[in-house]
Amino acid sequence: MDPTAPQSTLLALEAGKPLGLTAGFSCATVDAAAAADADRASHILLATTDPDQPTAAEGLRVTAENGSLTAFLGPAVVFREPITAQPCQYRIRTEDQKLFYTKDGRTLGTSALPDVDALITAITTLPGRDLDVTVRVDDRFASAPTPVKLVLLAAVVAGLLVCAGCLIVLYRRPGRRKRFHPRAADVVVGVTLLAWLFLAPRTSDDGWMYAMALNREHAGYFGNYYMYHNNSYVPFTWLLQLYAWWSELGTAPVLQRVPSLFFAIITWLGVRGAVGPVAVGKRLLVPALLFLAWWLPFGLGTRQEASVSACLTITVCAMLLARRRQRVGYLGLAVGAASLGLIAHTAGVLVLLPLALGAKSAAQLIRRTARSTTDAVAAVLCVVSCAATAAVAGFADGSLNDFLRGSSSFGGGLDTGPPDPLGDEVDRYRLLLGDQSTGNFALRAPALLLLLIVPFFVLLCVRARQRRRPLPRPLWLTGWTCTLGLVLLVCTPSKWPWHFGAFAGVATIFLSHLALSAPDLARRYLGTRRLTFVVGSLLLAGSGGWIWLAAQGRNTWADDVLPGVPLAGEPLPSAVAPAVVLAGALVVTLVPRRDAFTAIHLARAIAVCFLVGELAFLVGGFALATVRTRDSWSPWADAVADPLARRCGEARVLRAADPGSARPVAVLAGAPATDGFDRDVRAAGSPPEPGPATAEVYGSLTAGPATMTTPWLRLPADLSADKQLMTTVSGVTGAGNTLTAEFAAASDGGYRVVARSDFAAPEDSLSWRDVAISDGTALPAGTTAFRLTAKVTQDWLSFAMPTVRDVVPVGDFLPRDGHTLVDWQLNWLYPCQGQPVIANGVVAPVSYAIGFGFGPDGSEHSATAGGSWSPEVGGILGAQNRVSTITRLYTRLDTEPATPMRTVYRLDRPYADAAYRLSRESHTVTGWRTLPA
Repeated sequence: MDPTAPQSTLLALEAGKPLGLTAGFSCATVDAAAAADADRASHILLATTDPDQPTAAEGLRVTAENGSLTAFLGPAVVFREPITAQPCQYRIRTEDQKLFYTKDGRTLGTSALPDVDALITAITTLPGRDLDVTVRVDDRFASAPTPVKLVLLAAVVAGLLVCAGCLIVLYRRPGRRKRFHPRAADVVVGVTLLAWLFLAPRTSDDGWMYAMALNREHAGYFGNYYMYHNNSYVPFTWLLQLYAWWSELGTAPVLQRVPSLFFAIITWLGVRGAVGPVAVGKRLLVPALLFLAWWLPFGLGTRQEASVSACLTITVCAMLLARRRQRVGYLGLAVGAASLGLIAHTAGVLVLLPLALGAKSAAQLIRRTARSTTDAVAAVLCVVSCAATAAVAGFADGSLNDFLRGSSSFGGGLDTGPPDPLGDEVDRYRLLLGDQSTGNFALRAPALLLLLIVPFFVLLCVRARQRRRPLPRPLWLTGWTCTLGLVLLVCTPSKWPWHFGAFAGVATIFLSHLALSAPDLARRYLGTRRLTFVVGSLLLAGSGGWIWLAAQGRNTWADDVLPGVPLAGEPLPSAVAPAVVLAGALVVTLVPRRDAFTAIHLARAIAVCFLVGELAFLVGGFALATVRTRDSWSPWADAVADPLARRCGEARVLRAADPGSARPVAVLAGAPATDGFDRDVRAAGSPPEPGPATAEVYGSLTAGPATMTTPWLRLPADLSADKQLMTTVSGVTGAGNTLTAEFAAASDGGYRVVARSDFAAPEDSLSWRDVAISDGTALPAGTTAFRLTAKVTQDWLSFAMPTVRDVVPVGDFLPRDGHTLVDWQLNWLYPCQGQPVIANGVVAPVSYAIGFGFGPDGSEHSATAGGSWSPEVGGILGAQNRVSTITRLYTRLDTEPATPMRTVYRLDRPYADAAYRLSRESHTVTGWRTLPA
């Protein structure tokens, strides 16, 4: 900013690497760097990553020391040049995606483009503009349509409207319009969905989708936000645009679930229309039960499967209605809905199945209803033109090149190549049957039921072909859509079981037709009593296995704590399977019929009993949890009491030790006894956070044993759970290194030790972490003093003198101005914190982060093990993680103090946040071309 006073600055690039970098400096600047001796950047002329950790990144580092000017890329030397007293000019320029280093026009070396986390120099004064650095930031996803494209989009939309109008007006056929008559099943579905709007747990990705939608305003495009260098999400953006508009009303979880409720209503109406011929009167309760079993676990949040399910259901229903009512207009609706579903999510590929399966029937319909060949061609053109919906919704604000460059957003790795479809598919079922949140009982039940029924459906199709009796059209179309859809999921580049949610509507139609018509289908297609008995027996045995396997899934959601929820984190009771079988048998005994279909009747009754019980436990469990936690806190109780999140959600009950509140404790007697420890000793590249919490730090970097004992310190009398005695530690604890507190009472003019505590958990980390020494409880009466003893037998250890710190709700001290990052698993729970902006290819500075997880860094549950912290996968905090001092604050969740699954971190940097000038330029290119680098 000031040529005479260079200042190091954070520059966290969302893309990790720039498109280009240029720098120029003279030999006078080299001399200034050789004379500079900064604490963290000694003799650094220019560095783009932390110079104290050269192996942590492929950063550029130019040093002037020991009589040489040396350029490094990571740990590798690019060139080494003796420093001379003669005037000279060095220059670094970018050409063909490489850096060229020259001195007075002579090439010294070349290297790849570096990682850029910051622009760092040890130089503080120069006589003039003698150090120029320019970074060309990769922000190529931030595109906007040109006037020509806007005209084309308008033309496409106009054409769509004309085609839709033609299909509605010109191909309308007279017929009696059926009115909607609400049934008991509609009330059950409506009330349950409305209750679920408040009671539903969240999915791990709800916060991710929400963050992507909110950052569109700043970045200029929908990017991945938390990972993959914020790669473009084109063409799967229309749903994000909907969320972005909807978020203007508020960011409370209840509000964010309203679009899911909208898709649920659409899907249910489609199901209702498709099962109408077989689900008359009370029989409609069976589709309602199946629909809720699918929708409640899979369609509860902002994941895209809800929209795919709605589009797939509309497509199937439109194809069925076109055949039933002989109206070509429904074919246009089917194509339009399918094209929208196709670009809602990668699982949207399923919408192609009903179109392909119904293509022959659609062609016959057009041939029957067309008055001439010209009329038939016009009808085909109008129907096919409805597919342009995908072009408008998917590429209105993006390009083909955005999609190709952003492919890692859809399952491809940044450095690992394309995804492995078969490996992903194996992982999908491994996760579904695992003990994590993606394998809970509610997700397992409908997915495993579909997998159980599909083989019997295939057998039914074989028998129908042998007997030359076609299956009912709705059963045939939805059955093969589900069967082939399970195979087609292999093509979706993701491993998550959430993709089964795309089947919610079509699987409900399929399973409802099969369940309600099972005896008639068996009589018509199986033929013999023996075959009917065998199939019924297999179905009965499979139902028992399905219930047993589904009940093994734990009651866990988003791998999180579940305040007040019964059996939280546990599987359903082992008695569920036999109880359900017994209940089903009891139901069947009440039916007077005894025939070859008894096993089929029993299997149906067992399935109904289990789904009723499973849904009652699911919804009732969260309703009970709401009542249990109404006087404390839980997401569901908070949603009921504060649906608009005006009280800022979980920020009221997550507490952290405020580093700004640290107060020193008084020294009672003595001086530090040190042997190998010294003041202000810590590892290079890991200075403690500035402030009162670490005003006095001692450490040992010696190779041999070292010990230190602090003076006797006064034990504050007002300690409590919200005002605790703490220290801050860095280095190795455990593995022979110890940190021990001794508590004492006054005795004969001295102090008598009455209690001891080893309180530093095993860990090996450069970062700093708060350690609670005492909250004043569990200490013997009369305790008035304490001291710390540190012992090092290997590696190193540094710690701060104890202070008293306030443990306060994070909502009271964490910034709300976009400098706090909340990990995607928790984002919904902290609607008042805002989020850091990614704009112009740069990630805004982050001062605090609420991470999902707890425990030592590198452990199984560590929050920093998540992707948002990792530069290798393009995490949003990757760059700042490498150049910041990370301090893990003492964190406590009031509702679950033992396993909070969230940790607050503070990030401190010795560099300015934005000491650079930003200039913008734009280029116009065709959408299939890459912007020249």
